[in-house]
Amino acid sequence: MKLAFIKYRMICVKLGELFKSDKLLSYYLLNMDTEKFALFFERSNSKGIQLNFIDILAAKLYKGFNLRQKIEELESGFPNYYFNREVIVRTISYIVSNGKEVDRNYILSNLNYEHFNMYWDEVCDCYRKVLDFLFKERFIISQKWMPYENMLIPLIIFLRSIHKTDFSQMNENQYEFIKYWYWSSIFAQRYSSGSNEAIIQDASILSNIAQNKKISDKAFFSRLKIQITSPEDILSFSKKGNVIYKGILNLINFASKGLIDWSNSSQLHLNSKLEDHHIFPKEYIKNKFKDNEQILSLIDCVANRTLIPKITNIKIGKKSPSQYLKELMKINPNIVESLKNHLIPIEIIDGAYDDFYIAFLEKRAEAIFKLIEKYIIAKEQKIVDLFYQPPKTKGNIKIFASYYNKKVEAIFDIETQQVHYNGEVLSVSAAADKAKYNLSGKDNTSTNGWRFWKYINEQNQERYIDDFRKIKK
Repeated sequence: MKLAFIKYRMICVKLGELFKSDKLLSYYLLNMDTEKFALFFERSNSKGIQLNFIDILAAKLYKGFNLRQKIEELESGFPNYYFNREVIVRTISYIVSNGKEVDRNYILSNLNYEHFNMYWDEVCDCYRKVLDFLFKERFIISQKWMPYENMLIPLIIFLRSIHKTDFSQMNENQYEFIKYWYWSSIFAQRYSSGSNEAIIQDASILSNIAQNKKISDKAFFSRLKIQITSPEDILSFSKKGNVIYKGILNLINFASKGLIDWSNSSQLHLNSKLEDHHIFPKEYIKNKFKDNEQILSLIDCVANRTLIPKITNIKIGKKSPSQYLKELMKINPNIVESLKNHLIPIEIIDGAYDDFYIAFLEKRAEAIFKLIEKYIIAKEQKIVDLFYQPPKTKGNIKIFASYYNKKVEAIFDIETQQVHYNGEVLSVSAAADKAKYNLSGKDNTSTNGWRFWKYINEQNQERYIDDFRKIKK
């Protein structure tokens, strides 16, 4: 027992030393599918190094395609831009899967180095051109402040579908659609959840728009409905990570055709180190309105924020708006134009709002809401009129279904709403029951055929034929 206790103490010491060491390796015997393995990999990293499923893919491709090296070459060739590996990989996945898959399970299971050798240069060239377009047209002021990076994928597919892959080849209607889709998607927070589905749907839609095709899925337009319906709604956004917060700052940049600095009225550009400056400085509000709970809760409101260079922001400090703006006027006599450019009421220079923070917020929120009305709300019906085309109500379409991992095909008559299956003309549900029996041998099934049979719509999406029942009604 004495010897065993000595050994126990020695082991305790060595275990302590082990856990203090720089490298602690763990070995796991894994028995899981690709999706679970990717999740395990991402969550089991050490030392705070951020790794994701793209790192697994990089290892898989290494035999014939060095993903890390290709990214380094791309960024060294265009040092002003940051290229997101996931955006490139998911775009390639969309192309390889014929517009059906962008999720990591498909990517890890199906993509190989041959696909990357085939599409890498083309996708990266389109990626760069999309960034050029977004900066040139003032949709984004810097990549750091881009609301959704995944929205780049549908734009890359749009560009890829245009003749000579050049935005100069799009017509005015296509440009109007891009503007509406871009701002509506941001303010509808379309990519905040289920972004893989949104990527596939929007990439298909934008590809068709590039080819001057119409949209037959009216539900697409309802997905772009925004939640902001009044200036008061704007006051609720105060976190810089929020997509609408970022969207508002970028929309001001877009509407002003490019934000300008406050020190010299020069145009801010993609390399500017920008901060979301408090127009009413934080410390000024805390000192001035320390007993006003409502005001203190609105310190970080987006209506009190604008993007300016970091150095300018530091110089402003804790002063009142009128004080620091008058000081800036000494080095920039055109500061009034800068304020207009940033959608800030010019009366702020004279101290009109120093004691009326809420009044200032309401005034600026109204100005911001007018932009949202102009570029989104007022455009909605025009976009629907230009690009919506009701689905056809006559003719036959190919339909299919899967049951017991087997696929069955048939023909659907849109007008009579009957299914031609296996030499018979049946009702939708009767055809579904018969198909199930032929595939499984079980005859006690009762099926809603409208949610059994599917078709491929013009956006290359799988949809239930229930769509056509709604059309008839």
